[in-house]
Amino acid sequence: MPRLEPRTLYLNAERIQVRYEGSALRLCRPGKAAEYVPLARVSRAVVRGSAGEGLLQACLALVEAGAVVHFQDGHGQPTACLQPAQEPQNRPVQELTSLIETQTGLVPYHWWRDAQRRHAWSLVFRRGPRGDFQSACRRLEDYLRKLSPLRWIPHEIAALGGGLQSWLQAELHRSGWRPACRALAAQGEDLEGELRRCLYIPLLLRFVRWRRHQPPELTERRRVEFLELQLARPVPSQLHRHLQALTEEYYVSWQRMRREEPAHG
Repeated sequence: MPRLEPRTLYLNAERIQVRYEGSALRLCRPGKAAEYVPLARVSRAVVRGSAGEGLLQACLALVEAGAVVHFQDGHGQPTACLQPAQEPQNRPVQELTSLIETQTGLVPYHWWRDAQRRHAWSLVFRRGPRGDFQSACRRLEDYLRKLSPLRWIPHEIAALGGGLQSWLQAELHRSGWRPACRALAAQGEDLEGELRRCLYIPLLLRFVRWRRHQPPELTERRRVEFLELQLARPVPSQLHRHLQALTEEYYVSWQRMRREEPAHG
């Protein structure tokens, strides 16, 4: 069944009872009527807490329907992940994976990596890279702490990074990019990690700008709303550009090699 309007489903198992019934999840909140969520409407689930066999059966049903399920600790950090054993097929990615496996060397990947880092950096600082991503993120995080030097700010920053990591994991699976990740990992490169770094620094800047106008004590609901708005459009658009650029870089390199072959023959 086609997955129309896929969404992320957040489940706090300590506040809600979850049961798998037929082709839907039955959600029961204290004092409210039961709500039914069709499995086909969920592309990703984020679960906090544990509530026994009912929750486990619901998570397994989601995975069987093609969704990715992430489990979080009390601070919003990912602790475990369930995903379908069968990966979605993406023919362009399969062709790219073949190129990665047959290319000699990692020159195309390194060209792509450097260009994407410069692009991500320019989205934040409007100039060329100076220093490394880690120090740049620390600058933004330190600025956020100065705006609101309260004990929960580090938890908000950690939850932002954890939320992005979980989403990226699920998106790479859903879009069929895992084979390319594995092919590059076999050559010592971490595509998912590189994408996460490039996506995180502009996301962190938007969070800092948004957080300045929020009350000192931010509810989890407001934080999740911000993250989901970012994951609905700006972050997927940026991810698509990064992956499209990677594909183009490998094909340009492949075409260049083909043109040079007769000269070395």
